[in-house]
Amino acid sequence: MNPETGEAEPCDLDVGLPQLRLISAGDMIDVHIGSGYFDGVAPHAKPDRS
Repeated sequence: MNPETGEAEPCDLDVGLPQLRLISAGDMIDVHIGSGYFDGVAPHAKPDRS
């Protein structure tokens, strides 16, 4: 067991890192949506503009 992370084997860390990166990427997308980033990218998504 790794005393720093509590993981049983280093290979478990290799599997976990990509998952963390995917979660981080999803959080970034959520931030862009929340900040209105897609308002200029996909204006057709807002029906009130037509």
